[in-house]
Amino acid sequence: MNTISTKVLSDLEVERVHEISLKVLQEIGVDISHERIRSKLLAAGAKQSMTNTRVIFPKQMVMDALKQCERNITLDSVRGEKYKLSPDSRFYSSCCIDPFIIDYHNGKSSHIIENCSPRTSISLTLARQIN
Repeated sequence: MNTISTKVLSDLEVERVHEISLKVLQEIGVDISHERIRSKLLAAGAKQSMTNTRVIFPKQMVMDALKQCERNITLDSVRGEKYKLSPDSRFYSSCCIDPFIIDYHNGKSSHIIENCSPRTSISLTLARQIN
């Protein structure tokens, strides 16, 4: 089996991105326009910023959430295939849109699977060649 190994960032650069991300989350925050989700985040320990919809995430809240994340996950494709992702197992794909995203403001999706199909076919072909 042929494998491709890609390392874009050094361990030090990964740590730097992580630290800057934590800083942005605790100093700038994220706009959460969905009121129920925002309320749940605030109840879980996030802080409301000066704006009505921006939520600030304390560093410890983020670190606790990261500890709960699974290190190994399985993605199911619309074709019934399963892709196991872990620190030692990767699947590379490309898709510019998710045809199943529905805008919760208007309940509609302007994307259709045909927009995504050519790129999905290319990535699946490449995956079969690599494996």
